[in-house]
Amino acid sequence: MKNKLNIALALTGPESERGLIRLNDLLSELTALRETLECIDRELNGKSTLYYRVVKLSHKSTKTSKRTPSTVVIEPVLKPTMRGPRIKNRFGHYPAKIHHAFFQTINRIKHDKPGDLSEPVLDAISGLLDGLGTEFAHGQIRNNEFKFSLDEDLKGRVESLLKPEYKSYGSVEGQLLALNVARGNRFYIYPDVGPRSISCQFPETLFDDARKNLRRNVRIYGTKLFRESNGFPFRIINVKKIEVAELTESLPEFKPVQIEIDGQSADEAVRESRENW
Repeated sequence: MKNKLNIALALTGPESERGLIRLNDLLSELTALRETLECIDRELNGKSTLYYRVVKLSHKSTKTSKRTPSTVVIEPVLKPTMRGPRIKNRFGHYPAKIHHAFFQTINRIKHDKPGDLSEPVLDAISGLLDGLGTEFAHGQIRNNEFKFSLDEDLKGRVESLLKPEYKSYGSVEGQLLALNVARGNRFYIYPDVGPRSISCQFPETLFDDARKNLRRNVRIYGTKLFRESNGFPFRIINVKKIEVAELTESLPEFKPVQIEIDGQSADEAVRESRENW
């Protein structure tokens, strides 16, 4: 690949298709890759700053075997709003920043050093592996220097990160900042303390409540899942209720004190007023 920031997705189809990949399955995996990259983009920059364009499509088969992968190569491009004469090259490093963060994230998972990966990123990466064994037999993602396989080993490591150690019913407060219905209804809240984000799975009956409370502080009731005994859940399933989180105590009311200032300097009046607060 000429461009160091290009990403190649190679897929081999199932035996039932003689190793060829179905169009719907190819599109599904490309969508999962795009969503993962966009998710990392939002985690790093607070919004989506890039789009991706296809620079190469290839598939080579031989007379002896048709089990050669279909490959799509994409390259990152800054969105028009992130470039221009006034902005100049202020955000020119974003494509490389997101590119490297993506491969570093996968590398951390493969070496059991996930750190503080957020739930949206883990969910997105798990989407890359949903079709393994059914939609594609083998998969690989690579750039000029690194490559990793979409295989059972990676899938197992991601699933272990998403597996809870124990659960309990309760509520959590946080800001509802993301809604995703592409792979099941879920939204993400960002609490003031604890994990960076919490994934919340909700029924269709709560869709309107979730949508109208975007960008608001909410309290979520449901079954909380925990990885560690630190008191902070990483996911909430079977959400039962979404309510706006309001202040429980009113702020103290300030009432000015009337002071006779005849014969006093301004400094003396202010000093006496402070002592009376």
